[in-house]
Amino acid sequence: MSYEKKLNALSDSDNRELRFFYDSVAKSRRIDSSFALATDEELTESEIREINEYWGKYSFAYPEIDYKSFQTFKNRCGKFDVRHCPGAIRTHYFNKWFVSPEYKFSLQNKALLPLLFPYVEHPRTVLRQMAGLFQDTEYKPIHSCDEAADLMLREAAKGKLIVKTSGLGGGRGIFFFDAQTTKEEVLKTFRMIGSHAFVVQEVMEQSEFMKQFNATSLNTLRVTSLLFKNKVTVLAALVRVGNPGSRVDNFSQGGMLLGVDVATGKCNSWAMTHDNERITVLPSGVDLEKEELVIPNFEKVVKAVERMHYQIPYIKLVGWDIALNRENQPTLIENNFANMIQMHEAVTGPLFGHLMDDLLDTYLLEKFFVSFETEDWVCDEYHNSIILTKYKGTDSKVVIPHAIKGKTVTKVSAKAFPADSKVECVIAPERVVLNSRPAFSEIKSVTSLKE
Repeated sequence: MSYEKKLNALSDSDNRELRFFYDSVAKSRRIDSSFALATDEELTESEIREINEYWGKYSFAYPEIDYKSFQTFKNRCGKFDVRHCPGAIRTHYFNKWFVSPEYKFSLQNKALLPLLFPYVEHPRTVLRQMAGLFQDTEYKPIHSCDEAADLMLREAAKGKLIVKTSGLGGGRGIFFFDAQTTKEEVLKTFRMIGSHAFVVQEVMEQSEFMKQFNATSLNTLRVTSLLFKNKVTVLAALVRVGNPGSRVDNFSQGGMLLGVDVATGKCNSWAMTHDNERITVLPSGVDLEKEELVIPNFEKVVKAVERMHYQIPYIKLVGWDIALNRENQPTLIENNFANMIQMHEAVTGPLFGHLMDDLLDTYLLEKFFVSFETEDWVCDEYHNSIILTKYKGTDSKVVIPHAIKGKTVTKVSAKAFPADSKVECVIAPERVVLNSRPAFSEIKSVTSLKE
């Protein structure tokens, strides 16, 4: 059933939550579209057939394939692959399982990163704020804005400082200070940031290798890793290059993306501009076709990412921003749990690669469900089965059906029968009885039907 037909089949009162979900999936496609060009080559009929064959098994969860997304990223990275991950799949199907809401703010709080990962290099922090409390380099409390501002001014007199606000992406919430900064400017910045956590750090001097891409910005590696089935895999890497004159390297602020081979650390022979165009010569003059560039100490970067990710298993997909200091040692700048995977897909191809089949089977087949109600039951519908989650009826004798909506009923949830339920007798298919013992623990009589 197509997306439109599926939506039309839902009356306003039928399942508003599901309607809202599919609307959100459709609207999220605009992010992928922002990577498209009017001159993009269309998909071939053969490629469309391949997409249909690969994605057809997931049609219950993902009823309308975003062909435009496949077309866009085929053109950006230069190769077609059915394992491309449309942004909607990551944001609406994977993220629910990838990012634990209880930990997503604390574990990427820039002020806490040196405590979480003390074994990697960090830029020197001179001041931080958490929960309205100012703290110095050693996390000792500072009890007034004036005292915090004076500390900043003393440090700014020694060298340039950068203020980074937690919880904001895309280069937002970043401020720079130097010896000419006034106290009023510092206090105004504190007022602008408000209760957000932030850090004030020395502006880091990067390695000569990274400086060659653009001298005015700190050019960082974005390395993305996945924790899946208790194993961390480093999926992809790229260099974020700032524009000439810019002090930030963020792609959303006009920067460029240079793909990196995650197996070798070798850079692509081309980069992608903020306008989605390919260039082989960077504005700094680096000729990517003529020079074979390999990220120094890339093996150390990969090992550091693996070690850090195992330490925060509540987050399954992480984008790590890592700079190289003057000695080319990996230095953690920040971690990102809302990592824009489209950047990787555009310059190095499908992010999840050989893991894509397993991920889709796990999260779209095994875990995705739609809730609905019958006269007697609240049900969760999976791609090929039904789980009964709550009994709504009033009968003392309940016969559990073999199937609902043509799909096999496999289980009754543990708390399906309310505490005040009058149910005394249940008759159910054998498989349901075997799978639902906790649900039937208080039922006086349970009869199992052979199948």
